[in-house]
Amino acid sequence: RKRFQSMLTPEQISSFHENGYLIVRDCIPPAVIEELRGAADALQRDALARMREPNYSDGLKRVNKSWIEHERDHFVYREKPDGSLSFHRVERMFTRQAVFRRFAMTPELLSAAYQLIGLPFWPRAGALVVKLPREGAEVRWHQDIPYLYWSSGGHPGKGRAATHAIPNFTTDIYLDESNESNGCLYAIPASHKNGTVDVDAMTAEHGFTLPGAAALELGPGDIMFHHVAVVHGSPENHSATLRRTFYIHYMADETMRDAYADWPDLKSTEENMTFWSNAMAERGDSEAAVFRITEAGICPAIDSGA
Repeated sequence: RKRFQSMLTPEQISSFHENGYLIVRDCIPPAVIEELRGAADALQRDALARMREPNYSDGLKRVNKSWIEHERDHFVYREKPDGSLSFHRVERMFTRQAVFRRFAMTPELLSAAYQLIGLPFWPRAGALVVKLPREGAEVRWHQDIPYLYWSSGGHPGKGRAATHAIPNFTTDIYLDESNESNGCLYAIPASHKNGTVDVDAMTAEHGFTLPGAAALELGPGDIMFHHVAVVHGSPENHSATLRRTFYIHYMADETMRDAYADWPDLKSTEENMTFWSNAMAERGDSEAAVFRITEAGICPAIDSGA
């Protein structure tokens, strides 16, 4: 049996823990990115076509102007200033098309997740975020759940005084070029260390240009591991280019029980084991055999000590 091989260097792991995010360039082969793009294209066409169907709006559930989700399709829309809707996001990606769940079991991604978390884990909450040309909306500065708190709304019952000891991050797979002209992500390095911060107060004082914020420009095939407590946001896409990112949230069971027990797409241990064993088998990839699926989650079959 092959041994677990580390994807990340000790320096990269240290950088992630220090800054709250880590960018790894050219990780995904172009052919794989094209396959993911093709599947994303199909979902995008479907989401835009559904908006024109009679009575489709009857199934939309409005959380706020920025999150209007269809209860059946889990397409997410935003309300534009003129009151019309703009497609923005797809939730529950692992049950949409097989390519996304197979990709979540890529050995290199599993290796990196294990190195950063240090515990067995499950893939959770796959999502596709889309910034359409010339109408991709701004995403206000925020931290993600469970640190998300806006004094002006949002999730006032969430928020944490301190950052949880187990690293909690999304794995962001870039399908298109993301740069300052088409609304790339901005983040404040090391802002994940102090639990929930008053982001509203920061933006009230400084506007979108927060002190110390870095523009995180990535291209197709790049990956960013992004701690959910990092203060981050992105401006509108005024360009003619499309920007899409596929998100995978690898998560330890303890993190799920602590902060995400109300997520609607979580499965029991038995369901997780069956679902992800099948996804691993779908890959037909002997390299994935260096990982095993246990009741606690996915972990190396033979731990190299990384």
